[in-house]
Amino acid sequence: MAVNAGEILALVGPSGCGKTSLLSCLNRLSDMIPKCRVQGKIRIGSLEVVNSKINVIALRRQVGMIFQKPNPFPFSIWQNLELPLREHGIRDRHQIDTIIETSLQDLGLWDEVKDRLQSSALALSGGQQQRLCIARALALQPEVLLLDEPCSALDPISSNVVEDLIISLRQRYTVLIVTHNLAQAKRIADRVALFWVQDGIGQLIESGTVEQVFNYPQHPLTVAYVTGARG
Repeated sequence: MAVNAGEILALVGPSGCGKTSLLSCLNRLSDMIPKCRVQGKIRIGSLEVVNSKINVIALRRQVGMIFQKPNPFPFSIWQNLELPLREHGIRDRHQIDTIIETSLQDLGLWDEVKDRLQSSALALSGGQQQRLCIARALALQPEVLLLDEPCSALDPISSNVVEDLIISLRQRYTVLIVTHNLAQAKRIADRVALFWVQDGIGQLIESGTVEQVFNYPQHPLTVAYVTGARG
């Protein structure tokens, strides 16, 4: 399966079919588990991801990940963004200030939090926490952003805000998003990939543009899933 630069790809399918496992492979969150065995190839441009010689820390700066439940650090809003920048070697105070303000503005958070940047990030609402986590990832200027059901723990209003933000990232970043919400996939994605468990193994069943997969599906499982007959 190929993912085009600057597009939003939605990964859909029933629970347990390998969607999150695929995301975890893209920034090496799974193969470092003891006794895990990996076969095959993953390329991001010319970079071979499944290569024991690559710098995993540098890879995760290039490939950011946002999880299902917001996970801000138990620090201030400011420190949540400052820490990863310093960990990746950015020390200049003016540069850090600029990146943090720009990241918060891009996520529509600056006006909401600019007067309480030293307050705990845990005091933010769920939707604000998730946007902060996205801002934290984007502060490192990744090429790829992985989103694992980023709206599932949010209320409808917060979900709409996060959806709009994901759409605004189109062309600037390559985005892979796991979602069980087919309506959401239709709204925000350029392309869709359906996964399913067959013979006990999660497999890619079909992928294509949103119009192709939802309006002209080729595989019987895709037909059943998008029509609600299975899933």
